[in-house]
Amino acid sequence: MTRDPAVLKKVSVSLPFGLGSAEWEADSTERHAAWSLYVELVTRISVQPLQEDEGIMREALNSLYSLFGTTREILREAGPDVGASHNSVGGLAIAVLNQGLRPFLTKWHPNLEELEKQLSLGKWKLADSVTCFHLLQLVGRTNEGWLGAEDIDRLPCDDIHRINKLWLKYSNERFGFSVQKEIYIGTGNILGKLNKDAYKLFVQKVGWKKQRDWGFSGGWLSYDDITFDLAAPRGHLPVVDKRLRIIGEKLHWRTSNQYDFSLLTRRFLTCSL
Repeated sequence: MTRDPAVLKKVSVSLPFGLGSAEWEADSTERHAAWSLYVELVTRISVQPLQEDEGIMREALNSLYSLFGTTREILREAGPDVGASHNSVGGLAIAVLNQGLRPFLTKWHPNLEELEKQLSLGKWKLADSVTCFHLLQLVGRTNEGWLGAEDIDRLPCDDIHRINKLWLKYSNERFGFSVQKEIYIGTGNILGKLNKDAYKLFVQKVGWKKQRDWGFSGGWLSYDDITFDLAAPRGHLPVVDKRLRIIGEKLHWRTSNQYDFSLLTRRFLTCSL
């Protein structure tokens, strides 16, 4: 068997999470440790290209969590020769785990895992609460319990998409932001803008307002009257406008059940939902 004459000696890498870059001469111990780490990374479910209906998010996130223990074992087995400086396999691995992966998992894992858990169990009301709390947490509004226009503009698009995909998956595409967006446009509304007549049609269509002609101010359902099961109208959930009290720039509806969901739809537009 002929061996490949190419042997890695000089290493030059650009690190993720904004950790910079490094370059150094690698010895055989570092090469072995680097290869072991590479195999662990590229074979995990979290780095595999999956369709929206494939895989489970908590499995992918748990696979990233387990990377901490696996990396420790590889570095422990390799010994001190892999080094702990920035220009070494050991130092780089530790930096990526502690400065990149750990903050990422601390921020995203608990809420999204909990959301998927509640949705998979059909606990729609709990899932709605988790969704609302996560959106508030993303912009630092958990104490206030409401979102302003400037907060909505700061909601990360990746989170909007992740939340939406989970709702779509477990509701058989009955619930989710993209479903609400479709109905919002289909009832004559324009994303990010409020037209009272068209908006009334939207909230009646998704079941947030009674069909009887109460005018714009009457007939709004309280949160206790929301239907938390698959028998609810399409687009009925999540009902973040009632839980989060979305505050319009010129509309002061905080004392009633009428909240400006139209403001949230402008984020759907900028995030290409």
